[in-house]
Amino acid sequence: SVMKITYGEQKSSIHGAGNGVGQE
Repeated sequence: SVMKITYGEQKSSIHGAGNGVGQE
């Protein structure tokens, strides 16, 4: 996600759109 890690995302995606599905 953009600002925080959501469920299903990876730590490496914290600054990106993310590659998982989750809610913030």
